[in-house]
Amino acid sequence: MIHFLEMKNILDIMDSKFLKIWFFPHCDFEEIKEISKEIDNANYDHVLLPFKSRLPDPVLRSYTVFNNTKNVGCFIAIPGYAMSSEYMVMMHKTIIDTFPNRDFILNIIDGGPEEDLSRFNINRDVDNIKLINENFVKYLKDNSSIKIAFSGMTDETSSLVKKYGEYQYVQLQDFYNFFDKNKTKNVLIRLVICARQTKEEAEEYLSHAINEIKSEPYFSKNILDRLIGNLLVGSYDEVAFKIEELKKAGAVGIVVSDIALIEHDRDNVHKVMNLIK
Repeated sequence: MIHFLEMKNILDIMDSKFLKIWFFPHCDFEEIKEISKEIDNANYDHVLLPFKSRLPDPVLRSYTVFNNTKNVGCFIAIPGYAMSSEYMVMMHKTIIDTFPNRDFILNIIDGGPEEDLSRFNINRDVDNIKLINENFVKYLKDNSSIKIAFSGMTDETSSLVKKYGEYQYVQLQDFYNFFDKNKTKNVLIRLVICARQTKEEAEEYLSHAINEIKSEPYFSKNILDRLIGNLLVGSYDEVAFKIEELKKAGAVGIVVSDIALIEHDRDNVHKVMNLIK
């Protein structure tokens, strides 16, 4: 016999909406305005605003998204050392008071190896950053209604999600290799989509895009490997089918972008997303 709470959890999963989230590149104010309007019209649920300490603040940039859309929520990457938890609670209250019908999710990150943590007066000790992030989130949960996502596919991350979070944000490759539905809750998967009318056309464009990326002066093999590791390629229907398979495997949403770092390929991604219910 199924316990009442178990039944409630099953019904919540059945009723929950599959989230479609657009991954914003680091771009300027005018591009954020333009792309936000486009994403709103394409019926995405959220945009992900990434964090880079030498670039404008993603929490403040959420205002640009909200002001130029009608329905889109924000999924904001932030490390716990970037601001005090007290100030984040104030920011959240201001945002939900100003935009009361919008969703607001914080994606807790460690900042990455390229960040200069001396700017925040902390050292790059992994355990230290983990402790800062956990204390940051604990205060948020004790003093606000902020929704939290943690990045990563480790058992430790899964434990933090169960303790404090609503979502676990993972790379596609990690989902394939490590996902365990008994350990992991509400997984959002990072995808890079390369799609055309036919698989052959998609593969031809992919080859062109990779050659363009490799020819750029800022080329990074690590970034390219990450893009390819998260890649779904094929016809619109084929890629949509692969996403439906991820849903069946336990994903509750996807964070998507095109592979084109040189030229924009958003329209073809939107065509796939329109096939996802």
